[in-house]
Amino acid sequence: MEKPSLLVRFRQKAGWLCLVLGLACIGVAIVFAILTAAFIHDAVETNGRIVDLVPATDEDNHSASYAPIFSFTASDGQTYTVTSYTSSNPPEFSPGESVRVLYDPRNPSHAHLKSTAQLWLVPLICAPLGAFYAILGAVLLYFDHRSRRKLVASVVNAPTSN
Repeated sequence: MEKPSLLVRFRQKAGWLCLVLGLACIGVAIVFAILTAAFIHDAVETNGRIVDLVPATDEDNHSASYAPIFSFTASDGQTYTVTSYTSSNPPEFSPGESVRVLYDPRNPSHAHLKSTAQLWLVPLICAPLGAFYAILGAVLLYFDHRSRRKLVASVVNAPTSN
């Protein structure tokens, strides 16, 4: 039996790579969704205010995005100031803007702005990306399997010369 062509070998390796990458992205999305849902379930909601925007520079493409710094008063009476881990360009918030804040009552410095992008960004990016790569990988592996089956059938059904 002859060795599979370079294209067939590439399709198989690319298929497995895409499938594994896609499933890993879906796994990350699920973990972050569960963690976010658990945080929201246990969190206390209060009013807050955007204090400032801190630029986060991307060295690769020399662009800046802006992470909001917000403050709020927790149920313990203390005021907390937190910098969001999520930044955007253009900024999602403006300094002085009133916002809703979710915080962990056991650790008020663990707080997030109550917005879809701030809470769900990782699952919203990873889930569709993972689904795309998993489907692409499955399709590539399907066509690889189909072409290998045809190759085996052609070898088995080939006329033998005596």
